[in-house]
Amino acid sequence: MIVVCDTSPITNLAAVGRLELLKKLFGVVLITESVRDELQADGGVYPGSNVASLDWVEVRTASNRTMVDQLRKTIHFGEAESIVLALECKADLVLLDDADGRSAAQQCGLTVMGTLGVLIRAKRMGFIPVVKPILDDLIAHGFFVRDSVAQGILKIVGE
Repeated sequence: MIVVCDTSPITNLAAVGRLELLKKLFGVVLITESVRDELQADGGVYPGSNVASLDWVEVRTASNRTMVDQLRKTIHFGEAESIVLALECKADLVLLDDADGRSAAQQCGLTVMGTLGVLIRAKRMGFIPVVKPILDDLIAHGFFVRDSVAQGILKIVGE
């Protein structure tokens, strides 16, 4: 499975000490150079998000600069590069949290999952026993999720 990841799923999962879920779920995760640079800015915001030390994260270049520039008109640079890289490497999945980025990726025909989807999949695969404490921790670390969405996620996982 080829998976491309934007910055936010990495920083969000690292903030709550659950970054290893990406490795467990997907093996290797691809990121762009701009995502790497965001993660390493100021020494890295969260422990464990320094991707240079993670052997399961591969940095790749999004080559189609014209498409990156076009996408940048409506979404963040890292998201634009992640979408282009996902298209170029025919990724099975792109991990994005931002609504505009997710919409752009879906319009490009990509399958999208966010941090909450990672938690759902992790529980279904038995990598975590419950989602609620992790969700609460994410929210405490500034992850925005509507109450109705949070309740819907918990219902999906039977909590």
